[in-house]
Amino acid sequence: MGNNGCEVIAVYNALQSLGRPTPLAEVADALERRGLLFNGFGGTNLPAVAGYLRARGVEVTVLRRRARAGFDAALNASGCAILSFWTGATLRRRGGDWNTLHTVFLRRTPEGVEVCNCVNDSPVPYTFGSVADLLRRFGDAPVCLFALKSG
Repeated sequence: MGNNGCEVIAVYNALQSLGRPTPLAEVADALERRGLLFNGFGGTNLPAVAGYLRARGVEVTVLRRRARAGFDAALNASGCAILSFWTGATLRRRGGDWNTLHTVFLRRTPEGVEVCNCVNDSPVPYTFGSVADLLRRFGDAPVCLFALKSG
């Protein structure tokens, strides 16, 4: 999962935060069976992530890139979210260049937006003033935000 497990980690963290603890291996197995793109090289299909969460009783509101102005309001209303964004980095594999996508779990705290799994090998969450601040730091290219509530 070191190169393409960020969606699994984000879903695991979301379920923990929403009071629906699920073993990491169970999350990984489910998303591997139902959502891998290009045998995992492309990460996990984002609609499969939303479907997995909904099947576990999580209310998921999807905001796409065009609705980015509403990302912070959606996070404020729900308390937590999953955000996927293009990092601006390019990976050379299999005879081509691939843009890299990263997916993180967000939680609204009194200090700001707490981001889990922001960068590899970080044992602690990062905190940003807003989702917009987070996106500016990492290339400002969102794909979508899933605002989450326990159903």
